[in-house]
Amino acid sequence: MNGINKGVSLFTGARVNLRHMAVCLPLLLAAPAEVWADGDAADQRQSAAKSMVYRVDNVQVNILESYPPMLEIRAEGMIPTAGWSNAELVAFQYIQAPPDGIYDFGFVAMPPDQPAAEVISSMSVTYRMAVIPDGLKGVRVHAESNSKAAMLGESDVSQSKKVCLKGRLTEEGVECPAFRDTQGRLYTLGGDLSGYRPGDDVYVTGEAAEYSFCMQGVTISVDYIGASAPNCYDVTQQQNAD
Repeated sequence: MNGINKGVSLFTGARVNLRHMAVCLPLLLAAPAEVWADGDAADQRQSAAKSMVYRVDNVQVNILESYPPMLEIRAEGMIPTAGWSNAELVAFQYIQAPPDGIYDFGFVAMPPDQPAAEVISSMSVTYRMAVIPDGLKGVRVHAESNSKAAMLGESDVSQSKKVCLKGRLTEEGVECPAFRDTQGRLYTLGGDLSGYRPGDDVYVTGEAAEYSFCMQGVTISVDYIGASAPNCYDVTQQQNAD
């Protein structure tokens, strides 16, 4: 059963809030999954009080050259009255990855808690996905009356294979130099290390190889290695600045 495609009809013709989605989506996906994106119980309760915006007009998706790489989704839509606030994109949860590579999101916001002027207004939202699923080709954003999809371009798909990591060179390499990022994940490196040696703290940028003779971890074809990161930025620092 193509649960998501059949489920789209639930989002048209009537206002559907996240309480409804939390019940329906597990049935559509034939498993006891929840609709919630990452977040604690308080965040989930707040999302449950939100409703779909009336219409989605525009969706854009791209890969950020960040540390680590992230997917950024921007959506613009319309709300039926004044007084809506706290827009967000809520990621559908999947038991299996969607076969078409298009991941779904609900465009929701907090409706007014008292009568408001019936003036159609615009609303926008930005969502950043910290872990980009393998095989992601695009996203689809659902509103009350419609849905819109946006696909990654070929350059974006290629960019999604690029990595920008911070960590330390180690002596674990058998066939190739080894590197562990700040999360402790092991990589092997191909290319010129510009004189850096095990024990040095460095940034590494490059493309993850599909095949490697290094026989350890994920092998990166190094484009840049150094103590600073001119080709990427630390997302956590940017978010703190925001």
